[in-house]
Amino acid sequence: MKNGVLLFLFIGISINCYSQNLDFSDLNLKQFLISENTIDINNDGYPDVNADTNGDGEIQLSEALSITNLTFNTFPDTYHVVSAEDLSLFINLQELAITHFNSLKSFL
Repeated sequence: MKNGVLLFLFIGISINCYSQNLDFSDLNLKQFLISENTIDINNDGYPDVNADTNGDGEIQLSEALSITNLTFNTFPDTYHVVSAEDLSLFINLQELAITHFNSLKSFL
């Protein structure tokens, strides 16, 4: 019985740690990432889905870890993204394509 309780506790803690929401300093960048298609999942050079793969309005650590490429046709002025520093949260990112910077003032 004791082992079952410990196993349940360990699994609960592991799930909670892995589903942690990322904190963005530029909330406009977060809004852009969860609203616009930025991930090319079929490698055709065009983004197919947004970074919020589970559709909950947040980007969890697990979602960020699964992203290896981001494609931004633009940082649209409608989002007023001024910093791309939070892209460092995507630690497995291998490819980043940005065609127009518009309002972007700081990259890394």
